[in-house]
Order: sequence, then structure tokens, then C-alpha cells
Amino acid sequence: MKKRFVSISLVVVFLFCFFPVLAQEDIQIAGKIWIPGFFEVGTSIAGNDDYIYVCDTNNAQIQAYDTDFRPYFHFGGYGSKNGQFISLQGIQTAGEELFVTSIRDYKKNEGKIQVFSKTGIYQRSFAEPKTRSDFIRTSPVVNERVYAITKSTLCTFETNGSLLFEHDTVDNLSFLDLKDIDISPQHILLVDCQRRGFMMIDWDLSSVRVIGEELISIPVAIEYSNNTIFVADAKGNVFVYSTKGKHLSTIPSQENLLVNSLYYAQEDTLYATTTRPHSITKIHTSTLEVSVMEMKPASPLELHWPSTICMNNEGLLYTNDDVTQSIKCIQSKTNEFIAEMGRLTEESSSYIYPSDLCAGPNDTLYVIDLNKPNQLYSFSESTNQLFYEGLNSSHFTHIQYVHPFLYALDQYNQCIHQISVKGIVEKTFSFQDSMKTIQSFFASEGQLTLLNHKGVIFLLEMSSGSIIRYYSLQNYTPSSTAKIHFVPLDNRLLVVNRDDCCIDIYNNRSGILFSKYGSIGGPNTFIQDSNAQVNLWFETGLFLFPEKMIPYQQQIVIADAGNHRIQFIPLSRFLQTVIKLQIQQRKAFVNGEEHEMDVAPYISNGRTMVPLRFISEAFQAEVLWNSKQQEISIQDRDTTIVLTIGSTIMRVNDNVITLDVPPVIRTSRTFVPIRAISETLQAAVEWNAANQTVTIRRM
Repeated sequence: MKKRFVSISLVVVFLFCFFPVLAQEDIQIAGKIWIPGFFEVGTSIAGNDDYIYVCDTNNAQIQAYDTDFRPYFHFGGYGSKNGQFISLQGIQTAGEELFVTSIRDYKKNEGKIQVFSKTGIYQRSFAEPKTRSDFIRTSPVVNERVYAITKSTLCTFETNGSLLFEHDTVDNLSFLDLKDIDISPQHILLVDCQRRGFMMIDWDLSSVRVIGEELISIPVAIEYSNNTIFVADAKGNVFVYSTKGKHLSTIPSQENLLVNSLYYAQEDTLYATTTRPHSITKIHTSTLEVSVMEMKPASPLELHWPSTICMNNEGLLYTNDDVTQSIKCIQSKTNEFIAEMGRLTEESSSYIYPSDLCAGPNDTLYVIDLNKPNQLYSFSESTNQLFYEGLNSSHFTHIQYVHPFLYALDQYNQCIHQISVKGIVEKTFSFQDSMKTIQSFFASEGQLTLLNHKGVIFLLEMSSGSIIRYYSLQNYTPSSTAKIHFVPLDNRLLVVNRDDCCIDIYNNRSGILFSKYGSIGGPNTFIQDSNAQVNLWFETGLFLFPEKMIPYQQQIVIADAGNHRIQFIPLSRFLQTVIKLQIQQRKAFVNGEEHEMDVAPYISNGRTMVPLRFISEAFQAEVLWNSKQQEISIQDRDTTIVLTIGSTIMRVNDNVITLDVPPVIRTSRTFVPIRAISETLQAAVEWNAANQTVTIRRM
């Protein structure tokens, strides 16, 4: 077994090194990929002769280990595609295959059963019943059948995934809140956490016996092996029964932890996943000895759901870690771990867990304590201390330092405190009723930019506290998370769209949403077609539940929480010009603002022709006209384009390109083929045939 493990480990290392990462070179990443084996909270466990599998619902992944619990690989990822999971529920082994249940929409009771090879490669999906398909668990294969449970139904499938029957009652006993299922030689075994005991149902679903009502108050998991039935309750006790329903023994709980799943791996060994983070409980059924196997991160550079970040002037990145519940310091230029911090005293074993943090003067770090949100702490080389304490009703959510003050948003009392470095409130900005409820802010010299829950932006002058102006963000949808983050730039506003996994780009004069940056993607969404594992640089520029966003020098730094990494993205990626035109329409839009052209675009020989003056002004390019030679020169940055009316020859610097259609003069206006010009100027052109629109995006 040991030899085999080493050889597979070498394969995994090889794939880590050589798997294509699809990274954008100018995007920098902070953090380190999790090695296979580490998970946050196990919600289901199963195994076969080769592997033991643990579901990590928080990360939508399944970890695979050998039978001695040495890590091999992981598979899955967040998403709705085949091979991905939205809310991973359970796993069951079935010979050479795995049945994995997941829920994609709790409100609609929708989910699916997916079949994978034992090495984690997606194979197929089961049919989805019309009533509800939010599956929680499946049984093993028995008599060419597979049984699966939702919260209130029991479904029977053929092994190819075809649905045979769907039941919400058996023998007049309705299902209320099913949690687990298994099979014995004579019965289907079910636990319903709203019914005491467990159910033994005949194969033909004609009758049911309820066993253990006198002992098991809230059953949550069940496992059959070797003529023995194991049932766990909500307090972590495990009750042992014979196949005839006789109580044999009870394995008492050691820590009063909720058990999620049971797996009888070998004689005398029962494994359980519980609510204890990143650990597996091991139970010796003969001696009743209970031990805990904890899966630990391999490197301090591994980040676990980094949701808040800040940078200091020396390029040090500070972020929270959801597993260690501490603050990690990383040198952003080299991706080097520097230190872990957050303890008030050296003797303290617990950390202050940050809900937000920011860098202040002289290497001081200011922190909001998630567990005491009315308190602000400061950390430095010399002291770690309580910096400021608000009212009992205060609930600080956002902080930012702009020399010489710290600004703190008290969301419950709807105000922002301006606090000196000595911890004294110098000024309080209380919000008018018409502004509420303010959810986020951004401080700059002399000005506060505020965002309320309706998507209204207020610009507040610090000296007077008066509103300079306000505008509404169009098509703004509040995030499902309470934390909202945005960054105002000169002529646009960047807003984190956590639900759509992107950054929304608004025109900060009109409030029009004219562009988006990124979409769902990254290492925790990867679907594998082999045992390849991706690294942290996979699909940079894409996100999984982005959280805090801050400007730093010429970059936008984003906590890509669901991918457990921090992305440093060039500011230029967010400064693109977006032009939208419609055929035969004189109205055009540049960064969301409406413009009226003299003449409308049209199509010639399958190519879109647009008025040169409008495009050149939108690109801020210089245009020269030689009437004698009927020649157009376009000068933009380091590119010079020369065109001649009626000629398909286009000169770009020292190169010659042949056009499909020539530039023409029509209604006294010069028209040029937009795709050729735009792509020469390194702009992307999108054509929507349905509504005859052209969208041009340029950095």
C-alpha cells in the first residue's frame, strides 16, 4: 500500500507542476493552493476498497484518501455544470462508481444525483423527479435499484438513472425531514430527524417498522455493515442495533457534536463526519475508544476564505483566515508569508477574528473584532490594544484610514466616526433619514462616498458634512451578503457583485451600469477530466464570491474568497472604454452615456461601417485628413493607421493589411470598417445579430 501511495503522489505532484493554468500574466496572486486532503467541514463520508471520500460542502469539493487516510486527490467544484456542485450533500460508493447528491436551489427544491468514476471523473446524471429533486443521500446499488431521499420523498431509480417511483409516504407514514439512508439485506433503512428512532422499510415499500423510539430522540445518520446497524443522534451518540431491530449497545458522545454521516470502513472501525471543522472522528466499536483525526493546512500561505484585506505602504498584505481565525501578513511582491497576528497578548491562545481591517500610520493595523463589533483594536510592533470602544449598540462594519484619521462606519447607529490616532472621536457624520440605510463607504481627501441599501450614492463634504450630490446606480441589486464594497475612480465606480462573481462598473455621473469585469471561475470551479489538480493561478481575473476590494498603487486588490486567494489586478483592466452602436441608429453610448451621431452606422458587404469622427473621438485618437490624396491618418498611442478612400489597403505602422471593404465618403461623412480599425487599436468587438448592435471594448 505504501508503494502505491508514493507513486500516485508523484503523479499528483507532476500534474500540479505541468497542468495549464490559464493565467493572465499581468495579474498577481497571493496565497497558495490547498494540498489534497484538507477540508473545512465534512458533511458526508463513504468508501470502497481503494478510497475513502469526504464531502467538503463549504468548498463544493470531495476529498479522496487511501484507506489509511493519506490524501490522494480531490474533485468537484462550485457551479451548476456537470461535475460541479452548488450545495454538496452526500456521497455513496457503488462498485466502480460514486453517486453524489447536491442541491442547486433550496427554494425550488431542485438538485441532482451525479455519477462519477471512483477517481472523480463525471460520468452521467440521474433523471430528476417532477415533485422535488433536492437530493440528500442515495443508497448503494441493491437488486439493480438505487434509492434516494430528499427531505420528504423516497425515490427508486434504475442503475442507469431512470426514475421508477417517487413516494412521500410508506404504509401511511409520511416523511417529514429525512436525513440519511442505507440498505440491509432485508430492508431500506431511513432516519427522519423529526421522528424518533429509525425506519426499517420492506423492499416492496408495503410496510414500515420504527425502531429505537425509546432511545433515539433526533436521529441524523445511519450506516449498515456486517449485520449491524449504527444510528447517530444529534448529540453525537451512536446506537448499535441488530438487523432484527434489537438494541445491542450505545457508544456515548465525547464532545456533544452533531454527526453528519457514518461510514463503517473495516472490522471494528467506524468513521464519522461531524460539525468539528476539518476533522474526522474515528470510533473503535469493540472498545468504544473515540479519537479525532484533524486535517491541518500544509502551509501558512494557504488562505481560507479571505474576505477582508488591506495593504500598507511597504507592500505588506493583511487578510483574515477563516480556519486559523487570525490575521495573516504576506509580502505581496514575493508572495512570502511574514507572520500571523491577532492575539492581544503573547499568553493568549485565541485571536481577534477580523470582520474588517485597515493599515494606519507607523505600521499600525486597525481591526474590527467580529465577535465584539462595537470595539476597534490596534496592532503594532510595540502594542496590541483596544483602540476605541463604541456604544453597546454600536456595530462597526467598515473601517478605512486616510491621513490623519481613521473612519469607522457604525451601521446600527447610521453614522461614521472620524477618529484620531489617539482613539478620540473628532467628528461624527450622522446620516439623514433620506440617506439611510448606508451599507458601505469610501473615504478620500476631503470627501466621503456613501452607498445605501437602495443603490444610491451620496458624496459628502467632510468639512461641512453636507451632501455635494447624489445619484442612483441603475440595475443595482443588493448582495445577499451584508458586506458591500466599492471603489470610486475618476469617472467610474467599481462595485463588488458577490452573487454574480464579478465587478460591476458604473458611470459615476449617470449611475449607468455599462460594463462588468470577470465572472464565475477559478480553481474552486475547475471540472477535471483526469486526476489533474490546478494551482491558484488557474483562471486569474475570474472569481468565486469576491468580497473586499481596495485600490493599491496602480492595482485593484480583490479578496477572491471562494477561491481562497487574493488577486492584484492592473487598474487598466477597469478603465476600458465601452462603445455601443446600433445599425441604422444615430444614438450611441460611450461608457453608458448617450451620444448623438451625425449619421448612423450601416452594413456593407457584411461589414459594419461607422462614422470615423465619432469613433476617433471615443478612442481619443487624433485624425488627419489629406483631401488631395483622399487619405486618412489615425494616430493613437504608438499606432499610426493610414487609409485611403475607396482602397482596401490599410497601412499600420510599417505593415500593410488588406481590408474586406474600403473606407467611403457617404452623406459628406467618412465611414470606416469598425472591426478592422478597432482590432488594430487592440479593442475587442462584439456583434449581436439579434438586435443589430456592436459593442467595442478597449483598455
